[in-house]
Amino acid sequence: MSSALRAKELLIRAVECDQIGRILEAQTLYQDGIAQLMGFVNGEPDENKRKGFLTRIKEYMDRADAIKARVNGKLMLGKVVSHICIEDNDIGYDYDDIFGQFMDDKTIEILLEEPYMTQNYQYQNLVRFLELTAVKCKNMKYFRLVTKEDTKNLDQQKTNIGQIKADLERRNITCCVKYEESLHDRRI
Repeated sequence: MSSALRAKELLIRAVECDQIGRILEAQTLYQDGIAQLMGFVNGEPDENKRKGFLTRIKEYMDRADAIKARVNGKLMLGKVVSHICIEDNDIGYDYDDIFGQFMDDKTIEILLEEPYMTQNYQYQNLVRFLELTAVKCKNMKYFRLVTKEDTKNLDQQKTNIGQIKADLERRNITCCVKYEESLHDRRI
């Protein structure tokens, strides 16, 4: 598929997600679609066509920036709804008890910031969390994981996350993974 057709497909999906309130997914689709379209425009010899494309790209970038500001605003508000202190080596905390009260059929997107995806138990914890979302969030459509790259075992990390991503996609849940080295705290 040409980069222009791929860009068009991504941007149409971005607008659709934007219109139905799936802003995390829309944000990712806008970014990917803009990147594809920029690649196409750079090779366009016709100056008038290139100007037209650049105008559209600017519109998509403005919308993507507005969504980013909206997402960041929601993250910054981050009012504490519930606080549970779990000390090292504590046991007896069930995922449903901790997270279940915040999950229902209205949950369509989840953003998880988890800087430490390096150990097997961390992947198992993520799988347990996602299993709960599969049960509680019947209309779940999009999951974004933000984490750090495992510099010691990057191939294993990519394999583990790839398996989780494939499992989600079998459930018709789009999964996007973003790597951020400045990440420190966990946040859902």
